Amino acid sequence: AGPGPEGSAGIERTFLGYLTSRGVAADGTDFDGRSDYGPFVDAGIPSGGVFSGADDRKTPEQAGKWGGTGDAPFDPNYHSPQDTLANIDRAALGVAASAVGYGVGTYARTVTGPDGVPVGPQRAEVRSDG
Repeated sequence: AGPGPEGSAGIERTFLGYLTSRGVAADGTDFDGRSDYGPFVDAGIPSGGVFSGADDRKTPEQAGKWGGTGDAPFDPNYHSPQDTLANIDRAALGVAASAVGYGVGTYARTVTGPDGVPVGPQRAEVRSDG
């Protein structure tokens, strides 16, 4: 849990900026160790991504923002027999996929550290610690 390695907040700002520019009022989330980013975070590598909620339970405020009811999972089908292609929220997938594409493109085009991601010697130092 927590903010992650130095630079992770910059990645979050990149995604939040993109989503805000598209009219999506996204929220940040802490790393909880339940995804593929775990080894990167453990190695001190800045990490980030998009998260649609999965089986986390919505607060009443989130239910007001995104629909549904408070204390219900964001995705009631997550890791259940109903977790099939037939139950994909294609609009949500489109938003998440476009944000990921934007993030990858942003960091692929430059090594100057958009939004505060470490560069140069800082990046080399993180890599050598592993």
